[in-house]
Amino acid sequence: MVESMEESDSFDPNTKTIMEEHENTDIQAIEENNNLTPNTGNSSNAKTRTIKLVEPVQYDPKDEPQIQPLKLVKKEETKLNFSSKLYQRMSAKRVDPITSLKPGRYDYRIKVRVIRKLRGSTKEGEVFKAFNIVLLDSMQSRIHAFVPRLCVDDLEDKMIVGKVYTIKNFTVQNYKATDIFRCVRNDRQLIFSKETHIEDVEENGSKIQVIFWDKYGENFDKAMNEQVEKPVIVILSSCKAGLWNDEVELSNVSATKYYLNYNHHSVLQLRKRMNQPKFVDIAMATTETRKIEQLKINQITKLGKEYIKSQVMLLVQIKSVVDTQSWFMRTCTTYDHETELNNGIFICKNCPRTVPHPDTKYKIHVIASDDTGDLEVIMHDREVRTLIGRRARDVLDEANFNDKYEEYRKKWGGGVMGSKSQAKTRANERILAKEAAQRMN
Repeated sequence: MVESMEESDSFDPNTKTIMEEHENTDIQAIEENNNLTPNTGNSSNAKTRTIKLVEPVQYDPKDEPQIQPLKLVKKEETKLNFSSKLYQRMSAKRVDPITSLKPGRYDYRIKVRVIRKLRGSTKEGEVFKAFNIVLLDSMQSRIHAFVPRLCVDDLEDKMIVGKVYTIKNFTVQNYKATDIFRCVRNDRQLIFSKETHIEDVEENGSKIQVIFWDKYGENFDKAMNEQVEKPVIVILSSCKAGLWNDEVELSNVSATKYYLNYNHHSVLQLRKRMNQPKFVDIAMATTETRKIEQLKINQITKLGKEYIKSQVMLLVQIKSVVDTQSWFMRTCTTYDHETELNNGIFICKNCPRTVPHPDTKYKIHVIASDDTGDLEVIMHDREVRTLIGRRARDVLDEANFNDKYEEYRKKWGGGVMGSKSQAKTRANERILAKEAAQRMN
């Protein structure tokens, strides 16, 4: 067709072309005779394909279309199991300690008490609008927080010194090398913004039991009676914290000191707050004392699981001590829990850490009895010390010395006297032999 057009022949579109005359069911797109090229002769890139003729399908509009019915999929509602609900509830109430705060995260939630509010000023005495606060959590960890000028109006009225808050949506930053003047000994600080959420936490008052022993307690009682200004505000330092009946208590040690109505700004500030009726109701709130039930041994053996860790009182008589059990235990010096011996090393699983020099405490298994039967009872350190008046480590040292006296005696000097001692012993033996010979004569 192209050749005829180039030769200026008349072209009739109704006439059949050569391609239409050679139409078959299978037609080669490029025939072997057409594989010649003017430059290379036979071409090696000849490609062929077959054309398949599809028979037409006759359509009858009266026929019903064969459409498969749609498959209905029932959408099941996802139900949270107990563990997932508990996780959501715990995550909503999760509180992070100050020691775990690190830069790069913004989902922290802390529960802290505001103990200081500070503001800087210029050399001319002009006070800055931005301010700083010092926060304290339940683990006695402190951190400095900075409230910029842009969010002072939103946050200043929400934060009162002495109150407890839950805070989230803040930024944790490391101090710069040039920040040499810091409020607390912490390498990090908090930066608040307008997105910072502060929620007030209601306090119902908190109490702690303080026990002063022996002469120290007598002196403290005398000093309390001499105070005129009431109520007396007491500051204690260098006390020993412990657990008694699952409650925290403080007791005195050699370094313990107390200050009554001390002339300090924190004491003066606390006394001012005592004039507020709401603060007095919280601070001076009384807690209900727990009633301890007195039972018999036969009643103890019938108690259910709901009485686990409950306090009861027994009036019994100690019959004997169980010799098959050890009478002492090695405890952690930090949390007063029993340690485990692993390859000669004492390990506390509650810390967890290695305890190089653990404390020695009493743990005596005794058989107690009353008119209803017998019961094995474990007596711990405080009860045994009250009965015998001696510490476990003193008794253990004395017991080890008496039991291993012969072993220690042999080790001291290896059982061999020195040269001077040997010479003196031989001289004494000669004198005794001479006196014996004289008596014989």
